[in-house]
Amino acid sequence: MNEDRQTEGKPAGATVQEPAAASHGAEERRVPSDIETKLLGDAPADTPEELEAKVAGKVLAGTRGASAPVKQAAVTVGIVALVLVLAFVFQLAQFPAPVIGVIVVVAIVMFALVLVNPHVVRTQAGRALVYTRLAKGQPVRVMRLGGVYQSATYLGFQSCEPVFKYIKAFDVVFDAEDAVRAATGHGVERVLALGGGGFSWPKHAILDHDCLHVDVVEIDPAIIQAARRWFYLDMIERYAGRRLRVHEGDGRAVLDKRARRLEAGESKAQRYDAIVNDTFSGGEPVRELATVEAAQAVHTCLNPGGVYATNVVARDDDTSVLRNTVATLSQVFAHVHVIPVEEDAWASDDNYIVVATDGGTQFSGTVPFDEEFLGEVLRDEGNVAERLDVAQDSLERLGELRASFGDSEALVNLDDVQLRNAISSRYA
Repeated sequence: MNEDRQTEGKPAGATVQEPAAASHGAEERRVPSDIETKLLGDAPADTPEELEAKVAGKVLAGTRGASAPVKQAAVTVGIVALVLVLAFVFQLAQFPAPVIGVIVVVAIVMFALVLVNPHVVRTQAGRALVYTRLAKGQPVRVMRLGGVYQSATYLGFQSCEPVFKYIKAFDVVFDAEDAVRAATGHGVERVLALGGGGFSWPKHAILDHDCLHVDVVEIDPAIIQAARRWFYLDMIERYAGRRLRVHEGDGRAVLDKRARRLEAGESKAQRYDAIVNDTFSGGEPVRELATVEAAQAVHTCLNPGGVYATNVVARDDDTSVLRNTVATLSQVFAHVHVIPVEEDAWASDDNYIVVATDGGTQFSGTVPFDEEFLGEVLRDEGNVAERLDVAQDSLERLGELRASFGDSEALVNLDDVQLRNAISSRYA
């Protein structure tokens, strides 16, 4: 998370130094603030150290004086609580040992459930479980789907700090600042994120980069709702305002639509300085975003010198997905780099960030590879563009219906077979 920012300038009640001629060599004195005047009455001006000591003493004294009734109440409550606990223990001791054991176990389970706070989320990829666990002594809220952790967030002040190492590794796109600035006159300011999940990287990037604008595309409305409810998306939306835009839609359909507008020369269609891809269908990457045609759409949507970064998972020492990704992107981009990310704490599989660009940016942590490493070049199967357009139109219709119903459960019982089929075909 970014460092705390302190505003410059003097607030009301800041210290004021008297002119040297008036002090005649005396120690530095300052005028008490309004709050200090209320505390000290008509006390004369003192040196900063003396004045602060007086104020501190007055505050402490006032606190001690005012807290006497509070202390008495606290003592009373403590005594009552102790008596109740002793009475409960005494009564519990009257029961047989097996009964006592059952009561203790039930109490422990209830206490654990309160701490874990589990929730089930119905997603398009199946039922996801949201709960809280400890990681290195810190409470972490996670979303588990398909046997793997899909999202995670620290609780409290670290809520925008990435939990997974590969999320932080997406910051590699900012290494292209110089290349983008040389080509466009500005740095990495506009980013498209494919896949929202718990919105870990958008939260982190928005806080760390004051001028950054991020568009996030998430296909599953249930995931967006879960992110707002349990993963602090609502908080970062209020903070970022227009710098963060969340779109419910299909990532490939969004890319294709933007690419067509750019190729048609639409003046309102803007390119991105970077695009990051963290999309999965269950535990597998989304094929529609892993093909040459998808890479071409990404390339069209990027500014000169821009960067595309995608997360790839290699399972059980099987690097075929990684090798296919590198081979496919090499068909479109001049340079492709592989950055391994160790994730021992949260996953048994290996994560890789594959970076593609036409610029000459050098990225840290890359590993070399040769042509023998390259796998299969993936291409679209059938008329993907038409199918995606239908699915996207259906999603937009569903969004309109959801808005009209106010997200009511009535949407579950829609008899629009055409709508259902169009959406389900996306995952056929």
